[in-house]
Amino acid sequence: MPADRGRRTGAQRALIALGGVLTVLVLLTACTVGYFNWRLGQIDRIDLGLAQAASGGPENYLVVGSDSRSGITSKSPDAGAFLNDPQYQSNPNGSGQRSDTIMIMRIDPSSKSAQLLSFPRDLYVPIAGTDRSDKINAAFAIGVPTLVDTIQQNFRIPINHYVEVDFVGFQKLIDAMGGVDLYFDKPMWDDHTGLNVATVGCHNLDGAQALAFARSRYLWYNTSGKDAVDTSNLAYYVSHERWDDMDYLGWHRDGTSDLGRISRQQLLIRTAIPQAEHAAFRNPTTLNAIMASVVDSIKVDSGLSSGRLIELANRFRHFDPDELKTYSFPGVPAHSESAGDILKPDEQAAQRMLTWFRGETPGGPEEGISVRVLNASGVDQQAANVAGALERVGFGIDSTADASTEGIGDLEVTQVRYAAGNEYNARVVAKHLSAPVELVPLEGSTSDVIEVVTGSNFTTVSTTRRNLRKSELPPTTTAPEHSESGGSGATSSSTTSTTVVGVVPEQDKSC
Repeated sequence: MPADRGRRTGAQRALIALGGVLTVLVLLTACTVGYFNWRLGQIDRIDLGLAQAASGGPENYLVVGSDSRSGITSKSPDAGAFLNDPQYQSNPNGSGQRSDTIMIMRIDPSSKSAQLLSFPRDLYVPIAGTDRSDKINAAFAIGVPTLVDTIQQNFRIPINHYVEVDFVGFQKLIDAMGGVDLYFDKPMWDDHTGLNVATVGCHNLDGAQALAFARSRYLWYNTSGKDAVDTSNLAYYVSHERWDDMDYLGWHRDGTSDLGRISRQQLLIRTAIPQAEHAAFRNPTTLNAIMASVVDSIKVDSGLSSGRLIELANRFRHFDPDELKTYSFPGVPAHSESAGDILKPDEQAAQRMLTWFRGETPGGPEEGISVRVLNASGVDQQAANVAGALERVGFGIDSTADASTEGIGDLEVTQVRYAAGNEYNARVVAKHLSAPVELVPLEGSTSDVIEVVTGSNFTTVSTTRRNLRKSELPPTTTAPEHSESGGSGATSSSTTSTTVVGVVPEQDKSC
């Protein structure tokens, strides 16, 4: 970041889409409002007649990553992974494109919060305007209005704005920002998308490889413990079903398909946001290239004006991507004679998340979080008193106890402990504790309950949320990888924040 940043006057940020399969709203820095009005005015806009949100209230953005191969030629990087896709080859000149990714981003300007709901493309639902059911991405092949109506009619989620980006636009954006730095704690490979990471460590993914990672539904990952492996023969082994050879070399399949892909997309979103913003600061040429890559490859609804984008950007200028609360819509595996393997929506499991996106939950994020309080300070009745204070803030209280009953000795610093996938909820709890805390992930735990273990430094519970210090955060702030069993990924989805279903590389802050 330039040293003279503080001398810039009139600097504004614009909220634009980080495109393609992992589309998310990104804050970028501009020199003048006029420049952004000009650039953002070049975006293609379509008339959709979407639902109107209350002035200044939360808005739902339907974000679609299109699988259009327009612009990808045989000379393009990793073109074979896209042009040789069986679905594409069966209908290369089809009348409609499919949505490779469907997400809803809910933005609340008043609380400066954002939530992301991913829909598996195999989710089986009634298609609006027809007398049939099909996979949800089939609605997009009919048209954008059909997709909007399908979501609104099936899930009662109002859609206020629309954003669409294709494969080429995604690649251009990643290349314009200089790639995405992502840490791989194990080698990973996918012959369907062209992903090929043969070494452990920090990798700068260009547009083609970032897209290959975000699209990966048939991921193989290596558990041999080697820092570098040979991937040259893997395509041959897989095509000839030589599974013994794959197993001998330490390769295992992540069997979670689209649910695992969503996990990897959400990781890439969190990683790319600060890197995109940093890239925009480097020089005007980089900023211009990023803006050009976006405006040339994106479509939005006609109600999403340039002024509205800039207004939101100013509100979210200090947004922390780790604060992005992410969900995957839960489904039950099934089979349809007409559509093949599908996921039937598990609406009972999805009710809590749906209330947020419908705007039905009157309280804040505290309302959906359950807390257990343990006293490790020795102060009499502290667990009960802290639990009462947290309950008044809006948290649900699971139980209280003396920490010694859990084998925990006296603590100097209060701990907030949580299972994998619950870091967002743990952060919300920690922000209401006035004194510094230590965020501690619990290995092997699957509980949704957040534990507060009070130490001798504990002071009060605050009704307002404070900003956490870097020293309070765990070594890795992205969602930890799920516990592997038998070489395959987990098979059930979660409605918990920062959903982790498939195999994702655990991040290292040094990257």
